[in-house]
Amino acid sequence: MLGLLYKDLKIMKYEIIMMLLEMVVISVCLFLPLDTWLGEGSAVAGMAPVVVAFAVCIVVSMVQSKIFSLDERRVWAYYMTSTPFAAKGQVLSKYYLSIGLSAVAMIWLLLCDSLVPLFTDQPGGGSLIYIAFFFGQTFGRAIEIPFIIRFGEKNGGSYKILFGLGIFFLFIVYLLFGPLPDFSNPDFLEKLISIFSDAQLMSTGLLGFMAIAPYVIMIMYYISYKISCKLYLKGVDTYET
Repeated sequence: MLGLLYKDLKIMKYEIIMMLLEMVVISVCLFLPLDTWLGEGSAVAGMAPVVVAFAVCIVVSMVQSKIFSLDERRVWAYYMTSTPFAAKGQVLSKYYLSIGLSAVAMIWLLLCDSLVPLFTDQPGGGSLIYIAFFFGQTFGRAIEIPFIIRFGEKNGGSYKILFGLGIFFLFIVYLLFGPLPDFSNPDFLEKLISIFSDAQLMSTGLLGFMAIAPYVIMIMYYISYKISCKLYLKGVDTYET
């Protein structure tokens, strides 16, 4: 297993180094005196952790997508199935590397969050946001990886988009025909606004999400891994060489 991880890290050395450099450049925004430039309490300054976390997630996702294209060769796939690692070891190494890259990004952002008060007058306060993005990205990868394993990196993204469109279509159907709250009701709108404007309530809700998210993510990731193991050999047939 360690040999497979080392092989991927060696091959992807350039991409990982570029990912780390891009993360450093993006994170510079956290250390800028945005409150001084834009005024204390500025909404733009308050959104900086969210924007930085989103940008870092995009950078990491681009590298994660290349993890699977490295071994999309029939010769390598058939060789791996003949080793003690078999298909399970091959797939598991990819899952470890994928979540490892996400973890590196989260740890870096949490480190930046702890250093922000030392360089600026602004408190960090973005730790929960960074952890939430980590869980969200891991959840997304758990859904995406089986598509990549089954249809290849080029076609897997297309099938994932079709799957997402199917979910969106069901959502639209529910909006059209399902039971919905009365959005025109002033009491409903007032209650909704009060919920989102209550910082303590939002913080409590986010903490509650953080409490159950690790368990949900672990279960999803494990189920995703088991599905990918079943689909691996079928995906090999889609490789061109």
